[in-house]
Amino acid sequence: MKKIILTLIAFLFLASYARADYFGYWMDTSTTNLANGATYSSPCIDVSDYKTLNVNVLSSHDSASDGVKIQFYRDSACANLVYSADAGGWSYTAGSLPESYAASVRGEYGKVTYTNGSTLTTSILIYVFATK
Repeated sequence: MKKIILTLIAFLFLASYARADYFGYWMDTSTTNLANGATYSSPCIDVSDYKTLNVNVLSSHDSASDGVKIQFYRDSACANLVYSADAGGWSYTAGSLPESYAASVRGEYGKVTYTNGSTLTTSILIYVFATK
């Protein structure tokens, strides 16, 4: 009986540690290729319980100039812009590793947009997640 109780206590301790160690929460993913100048737009995401909104991009071709945006809104329709966190212009440069962009939450809702450059993508992965 003593072993069972100790095993149970150890399990509860380790389970709480494992849960606290995880901090990324998936919000949206896209692998749909984009034509010249086409835009991917995430859904309007409730980010009120999070600290940052992040996007990882891995594409076969460059984005448009100022093509990566993380924006924050005060309404669930993402109509009333509060803050645009693109640091004066985030642009993705194609490569073999994803590039990451992150912004501190500045509104109740957030949205990520990615505008493709002048060449049709042959592969693309856009991964949107939030952290606490």
